[in-house]
Amino acid sequence: MPIAISNLVEVKHPGDPQHRKRGATGFRPLQSATAKLRLVGTLLCAAFAVSLISPALAQQQAVLPNGASSLQETYQDWQLSCTIRDNARACVISQDQLQQNGQRLLAVEFGMRSDGALATLLLPFGILLDPGIAPQIDDQPPLPALHFRTCLPTGCVAVFPIDAATLRKLRTGSVLKLKVTTAAQTALTFPVSLKGLAAAVDRLGALGGS
Repeated sequence: MPIAISNLVEVKHPGDPQHRKRGATGFRPLQSATAKLRLVGTLLCAAFAVSLISPALAQQQAVLPNGASSLQETYQDWQLSCTIRDNARACVISQDQLQQNGQRLLAVEFGMRSDGALATLLLPFGILLDPGIAPQIDDQPPLPALHFRTCLPTGCVAVFPIDAATLRKLRTGSVLKLKVTTAAQTALTFPVSLKGLAAAVDRLGALGGS
């Protein structure tokens, strides 16, 4: 039998106490149903909020060994540095060479990628930019020339893409020679030691550096 609306809503008739009583009594099922709906809605909202928070908490769990937020290690002439960036490990290996007065002469930074590595070179001023850099591993044939991309207040930058074959040669080599031409039209070579590079690259790969 259909439920009349008058059984759910209080009907106010000052001269009819029975209607008032029936209306007040009939209002209870609606209150109970409304309370249950509110409870279900609250539980659903809470479950949805937990589903949103859980992935965020999982992303924040990216840490380095022993729960560290940063890492510094030395492999002979190379330094390995790691930090947590955007909830992921960001690791590089680098080598800085300083002049006697403490100023930086050059810097080399390696980052790994799927097909090998990518090195960023920072060389001092006073170099002709057009000839670029001629890299050479030990006494092997020179590699393709590298072009300078830009100059910063600290020096001029070139990018050195390293494929898997070249990376193997660097791992087993002794020195990477960076040959340039100075503004005085003289040849100049910057030697970069490869001691410890293989161990640093292995460690970089184990840490998932990019």
